[in-house]
Amino acid sequence: MLIAVNSSEGEYLLGMKIIQNGRADTITALLVDTINSFDILNKIKIICDTTNVNTGKRGGVVKKLKDIIPSVLYHPCRLHIQLFHQTLNITLLNFNEWLKRYIGVGDKIIYPKSNRNDYSELAALCEAYKIKLLSGHNPNIDFKKPGALSRARWNSRAIYLLKYAILKNDIEPNIQRCASFVANH
Repeated sequence: MLIAVNSSEGEYLLGMKIIQNGRADTITALLVDTINSFDILNKIKIICDTTNVNTGKRGGVVKKLKDIIPSVLYHPCRLHIQLFHQTLNITLLNFNEWLKRYIGVGDKIIYPKSNRNDYSELAALCEAYKIKLLSGHNPNIDFKKPGALSRARWNSRAIYLLKYAILKNDIEPNIQRCASFVANH
């Protein structure tokens, strides 16, 4: 297991550890030991992960780490931090300004590079949906061929939802709220 931390100064690899199993207790203990060995427990502010063993509501690694570090925030997608270098929300002025400055209406949306194609597609669709909300016009985006609709992966459902919300002009309020939630979180 690779253990890395990000800061404003860069990304640091804390260690490469062999784990005995993939259980949340084992992973949590290894993470806490590694973090403590660098004396940075009080510096951890955000936890990012999407794997079920890590995000389980009752016994996932994120839950266990939040019990140990109560002030930590959980951010579900590390890719958004990589793309924008901070966590942002459409209601924040700086993000609206960023959209207007760097992605004008009619500009081509480029899928960001990622080791996960669905993350790249979801990030691009989030940008496209926000542009549609700000401008009232459909952005210029090449849609990828739809993948499988997985019950286990929220990404696939979010991708379908955003494509629907971008392409349809009059969407139901509940669908619009869901699409806005996905695009902003």
